[in-house]
Amino acid sequence: MPYALSGLKFAEYLRTADKHIQVADNFMQNNQLKIDTHAIELTASVHQVTKFRIFELAYQDWHGTEANETDIEAHFIAFLFDGLVPCWVRAYTRKTLRLCEEAGLDLPALPADKPDVALAISAQSLLMIAGLTCLCLAQLFLLH
Repeated sequence: MPYALSGLKFAEYLRTADKHIQVADNFMQNNQLKIDTHAIELTASVHQVTKFRIFELAYQDWHGTEANETDIEAHFIAFLFDGLVPCWVRAYTRKTLRLCEEAGLDLPALPADKPDVALAISAQSLLMIAGLTCLCLAQLFLLH
């Protein structure tokens, strides 16, 4: 009977850990979207073009060819409504901003309402801690 009780406690610990992982994951996804959105805005500002044009330039940089407008539109709408940022847009904005920094160009500072990179790091730390907690609990359960 003590093992059944331990099993119930273990299941309760796993449910609690799972809730913490979900909260940390949601926080990290929301923060990543804010970081991506800000990077797209900065890159558009540097190029003095629209965000839509950044998607076009990013596609061309990644694939080596120009995309038709319909393809870009689908990705841009997914970005606007669902917060989905294609990997090629993320890569392009990071590359552009890194080159600007290396060239010594002054980029606008992050306003107070924009995310800080430290927030993304802390969210990743939360996920790692929650995962390690699950592993420790699993080992404790298996040892008893």
